[in-house]
Amino acid sequence: MKKKLFLYVKNEGWKSFEYDELSELNEELEKRSITIGDNSTIGYNSRIGDNSTIGYNSRIGDNSTIGYNSRIGDNSTIGYNSRIGDNSRIGDNSTIGYNSRIGDNSTIGDNVRVKSICINGSRHHVNYWGEDRIQIGCKSMTIPQWKNMYDTIGGSEGYTESQIQEYKGYIELISLWHESGTFAPIPNN
Repeated sequence: MKKKLFLYVKNEGWKSFEYDELSELNEELEKRSITIGDNSTIGYNSRIGDNSTIGYNSRIGDNSTIGYNSRIGDNSTIGYNSRIGDNSRIGDNSTIGYNSRIGDNSTIGDNVRVKSICINGSRHHVNYWGEDRIQIGCKSMTIPQWKNMYDTIGGSEGYTESQIQEYKGYIELISLWHESGTFAPIPNN
């Protein structure tokens, strides 16, 4: 049974390309400035956006999407049904779990195993993926920055005092998880 990889075709949208070996798609990949490193595998029905790079010895799970102009590092794994946003970077030796969503313009460093937390707050989603960063809505900052500025940012975004306290609680909860080491990067061997 042939594998399928979806690539974007101008004026047609996402189009399925069937192959046995990735090398059969070299011409199509080159047209889109997509680079896939040696020993890497791309799962069935996955999508790769133009200008993207998949590093050496990396694995992209079935039904996953790698956004436009994104980079997946060497020896990294993207789980099944995951989505990596446009212009995002996943470091070397990192793992993104099944059904994960990494937003546009995100950066996940080297040696990270993402055990993400997503909280649906009353105004915006709150996301944490194991590094010293929290994303609330479209704003992404370090945990100390959020702890120092949550009330100022909440006020400038039109949050009520109750909502500011709600998000303060989320920030404090994530800070405790982060400090516990539960979401620590994978140590180098």
